Amino acid sequence: MKFLHALLGVLLLALVLVLAASLMYDGAFGDGVILPQFGATGRFAVGLGLLVCLALYALTALLGRGRVRSLTFQTEGGTVSVRVQAMNGLIERLAGEFPDVRRLRSVIMPQGDTVDVFLSVRIRGSQQVTETCRQLQQRVRETLSENLGISHVRQVKVNVRELVPSRARRGAGASQQPGPDEEPPPDRAAAAVEPAQDPEGVGS
Repeated sequence: MKFLHALLGVLLLALVLVLAASLMYDGAFGDGVILPQFGATGRFAVGLGLLVCLALYALTALLGRGRVRSLTFQTEGGTVSVRVQAMNGLIERLAGEFPDVRRLRSVIMPQGDTVDVFLSVRIRGSQQVTETCRQLQQRVRETLSENLGISHVRQVKVNVRELVPSRARRGAGASQQPGPDEEPPPDRAAAAVEPAQDPEGVGS
């Protein structure tokens, strides 16, 4: 079935190529035998458009074949294939183990017997950003080794896309600064020195 599908695809591409070349030739040098209602310029434009569509189709087909969608392992029981999308989901769930990581996206690229892992994270800004990234890289390697048996991880690159300010720090900064309609707190030292007043004049 795959061979028949490939053969039909080749025949269709060849037919479109011949039609496009014929239209361009007829539009430039012919007598309007093919699609005479379009005129010479129209026939040439239609043929050129078919050639452009054909080139784009071939380019997208080549790019789609170059992208590896699954990783295959040989075990004692046979062959095991794991989709790259499933592996990315496994790694992205590691964000729940790190309170400072707000968002985690993973891209795995198999390279022969090894894999490269690229992480894009949003992380809370603190003094532990470097340490958090290091621990995240270690957990990625451990997860791939423990769950999938992938021990050859060539590199784990972390790209910090955004540093999110801590809510606690923003709340503390807001509490220290009074609003525009708020009065500043009284001076406790001045209040302690000021003598108490007798409202009814009992002391007199």
